Amino acid sequence: MRKLTCMRISAKMTILFSVIAACMIAVNSVLATLSEIQNILLYEEDNLNAMASKIVAAFEQNITVMGYALDGLKQDNDFMAALNTIYTLGEDMETTSEYHQAQNTLSAALFHEPLNDYFYRINVLTMDGFYLSSRYETIGLLENYSDELRTVMLRLPYLNERNRGLSQKTLVRPHIDPWFVARPISIYTLMSPAVYHGKQIGFVEVNALSTDLFDIFSSNDMAGFRATAYDADGRLFHRSFDDTIDYSAAEYGSMTECSDKNGDTYYVVKEHCSWLGFDIYAAQRTAVFESSIHSVILHHVLVSLLVLFIAEVFIILSSHQLSRSILRLTRKVSQLSDPAAIAERPLLPEEMPKVTNPRDVEMRELEDVFDKQVIELKTAMRNDAELRESNLRSRLNALQAQINPHFIYNTLNIISAKSMEAGNEEVIDICGKFAQMLRYSTDLRSKTATLQEEIAHVRNYLALAKARLEDRLEYTIDIPDAFSHLTLPKLSLQPIAENAISHGYQGSSGTIHITISGTVDEDGCLHLLICDDGCGFGEEILSHLREEFSHIEAGELTEPENTSAHIGLVNTYRRLFYFSRGAIRMRVRNDGGAVVELIETRTSEEEDDVHHSDRR
Repeated sequence: MRKLTCMRISAKMTILFSVIAACMIAVNSVLATLSEIQNILLYEEDNLNAMASKIVAAFEQNITVMGYALDGLKQDNDFMAALNTIYTLGEDMETTSEYHQAQNTLSAALFHEPLNDYFYRINVLTMDGFYLSSRYETIGLLENYSDELRTVMLRLPYLNERNRGLSQKTLVRPHIDPWFVARPISIYTLMSPAVYHGKQIGFVEVNALSTDLFDIFSSNDMAGFRATAYDADGRLFHRSFDDTIDYSAAEYGSMTECSDKNGDTYYVVKEHCSWLGFDIYAAQRTAVFESSIHSVILHHVLVSLLVLFIAEVFIILSSHQLSRSILRLTRKVSQLSDPAAIAERPLLPEEMPKVTNPRDVEMRELEDVFDKQVIELKTAMRNDAELRESNLRSRLNALQAQINPHFIYNTLNIISAKSMEAGNEEVIDICGKFAQMLRYSTDLRSKTATLQEEIAHVRNYLALAKARLEDRLEYTIDIPDAFSHLTLPKLSLQPIAENAISHGYQGSSGTIHITISGTVDEDGCLHLLICDDGCGFGEEILSHLREEFSHIEAGELTEPENTSAHIGLVNTYRRLFYFSRGAIRMRVRNDGGAVVELIETRTSEEEDDVHHSDRR
């Protein structure tokens, strides 16, 4: 009956959460799609407006610079005086020195005009047939005062209009260069009459290539972009090569939709160039936006379906698992409401019985937190007492370590001096090694040392032990270069070697063999072995050591009693384990004697971190 009830609850949860999830995903998808489409349209309108403003600014700047060139020449008194001389003398006086001097003055002014390099050419002319240009052409230019040149001048409407008394600058839409007949070149012109002392004596004009307009009215960043300009009289001034759009419906300040002769639609913005009186139209094909909109809709549909599918799977699994896990966890909590039940619980988290489904991550995490709290309640008082005892022991050790080593160094120096006088080299060597050991162990500048330094210290210790035991002690040290990077806490290896001599040959009068070696396995792990051929560890001691090691690896604050055997090994492992953050492990076994093995799996990057932290 309970299973049926759970299944019904699971089914209800599945249906309810599925409907809610589907509605939320659908609403969010529709809102997100509409919002993104609106953002695309707004972005496009802003982009077109910005492009139109950019074109207007670039076009106005271009025409303004052309006007600066015209004004600069017309305000040059020497230039205007020379043009008046040409106009006054006319064709009949063309060979006179005064005429040539005036012509040279005009040429110098045209060629040295600072803005000359920005345009195709700058021209000065009179209606009686005189023409001079800043651009020198060997062929193709019409000759001064020729009938052909006068005919061209009479056919140019803007010159004839200016000749009838108009005095403002005139911007002439793109046309074929009338002055150069070798090949057709499309230009646009800004011209102005040259008036000297109230009398019109000729014209000054600036010609620019029509390709400059295509550079101004085009965009390489916008696909399907078109731009068109109409002058103040509504006449077409410039349009893109394939632009056939009807702009009659375009309005200022808003984006409108227009179509061309082929039926293609465009989004258009209209910008007014107030200085020139021009209207600028910037357009882009609507197909570009429709493609983006279709991609957005397809993207949101696929994402919604994927999210809905994942949500359905998650809801079905969670509904079934959550109902069982909640019931089991509730029962477990109610059972542990009694303090006596808490006292019976194990201390290790992995030993606590789990009642939730491991696939139900949230409930398992909640159960883990509950188990940890139960364990913390039980272990808090004991850990606190052990910590206080450890602090007291550390203070006692610190007091004992405050003995001034200088007295010992002086005593060793006296012994060495006396031995040197007596010629006893062995005593001198013993004193030297003992002084090195003492200096190494009392050097407080660093708490860590390299394996090479540790081996040198152990080598001194074994040499002193051999001096005491003589032929009863033999030792071998063979450490490969792969161990050179290893960093250890100071005095990590001596307690292990000392333990081998002190406990490995109790009651034995035979020779003591100590071997310190290192190997690297196929996984790149370093193995440092300290071996002896003594009686080995007793089974009870071996079991006790392994239990202490497991406490250290579990992060417990327990410490062995001072009276326990091999306390030096336990304390050494504790220092190594916490120093390496668990990367160095100690293992003990019997193999023809006692074997203590240090296994180091730390990568080179982790080793560098340890070195850096030690330097800090």
